[in-house]
Amino acid sequence: MRPWLLRLAAIALLLGLPPALSPKSASACVCVYVYPDPLALLDEADAVVVGKAGAGAIGSVEFQVYRVWKGAAYATRTIVTVNEIHDDGSVSRTSCDPRIDRGEEYLIYAREDSAGTLRASTCHVFQLAYAQEQLEALGEGEPPVPGLEPPVPDLAPAEAGSDAEIPAWASGLLVVAGVGLAGAGLVAVRRRARET
Repeated sequence: MRPWLLRLAAIALLLGLPPALSPKSASACVCVYVYPDPLALLDEADAVVVGKAGAGAIGSVEFQVYRVWKGAAYATRTIVTVNEIHDDGSVSRTSCDPRIDRGEEYLIYAREDSAGTLRASTCHVFQLAYAQEQLEALGEGEPPVPGLEPPVPDLAPAEAGSDAEIPAWASGLLVVAGVGLAGAGLVAVRRRARET
């Protein structure tokens, strides 16, 4: 192999691989269904409710609940609608975060995280006007218990290490080390080949 070609390949590898290794490089959210199966979503969820979007804190929305199919029959439910809340209180929105408009009604299939906080992605939040077939499949549900309010959820970021990810600088360092070792091995192989 020509030396200039080897150098060019090493440079391309160094420039192109670290972003590809970054866990945040693939941020598109894809729902795996065209017509969701409400009973499958019901089975997977920890709470399934219909409610009207009201006030919210950073990254979460409080819903005034009308119907309940799964979970406690609270009159209101706070649901986190962003994937990442930073220590400073700011949020990082992605395509997986549902767009919730205050005053609109939604059918929500929420999952509970390890801290007991309900979370829902865009694949699990449906504007009520477009969820009639799902409501028919789910059945009548039950009304919430008037005055029954849930405990205040802990909206703090998840514990460090729960979804450990390699920082970009570390993945870049790993790539550089790997290329360096590969290059050193190639040089050693070429020297042995010349000596024989």
